[in-house]
Amino acid sequence: MENDDLKFVQEFQAGNQTAFNKLYSKYLPIAENFFLQDKLTRDFTQDYCQEIFIKLIRSLQTREVTNFRNLFFITLFNKKKDVLRQKYRNKFIILSLFDEVNGNHPSKEEQRYLLDLLEETNENLPDSQVQTQELQQIIQTCLDKIKNEKRRAIISLKLEGYKEQQIAKLLKINPHTVSSNWGRAKIFLQRCVSERLKTGIKK
Repeated sequence: MENDDLKFVQEFQAGNQTAFNKLYSKYLPIAENFFLQDKLTRDFTQDYCQEIFIKLIRSLQTREVTNFRNLFFITLFNKKKDVLRQKYRNKFIILSLFDEVNGNHPSKEEQRYLLDLLEETNENLPDSQVQTQELQQIIQTCLDKIKNEKRRAIISLKLEGYKEQQIAKLLKINPHTVSSNWGRAKIFLQRCVSERLKTGIKK
């Protein structure tokens, strides 16, 4: 019951450290089931749950909490969102590079090779780890070839998921500059990554 949650929260915040154990025992099975039911997160369920409850403890130590249940579910969903974002980060990066630019798309052969590189359903297997490393190396090599430091910074931030307004504010430049530099750098990276993928196909 929510009243019990509030009671345990208040006791914990008053200095009774063991009061949190009641909340932990109540909500841990919910968190475990949340991750176990998804094949993309089940392998690291215990780690994710521990991270969630560490965040919850810190929240209780630094702020007033009147609805622990809501805080728990917000923390839970945010953790899963972060996990999935990280798992698919390489996929998002490469797909953003091969977005339509002046009508250019990777060939069918390149697409098949990309799918092999981006297959992460068995990412604990050695082959998958090699594929991930190879993809990261390809992207990093192409990023390093961008001589203009500002343009390199813009595209790095863009690939990390920052919005153009955020990048402009961080780099203290005009948003239009961000947009134009991203367009030019994207075309360069598309060609650069494509060439290296062709090398991989020929192996």
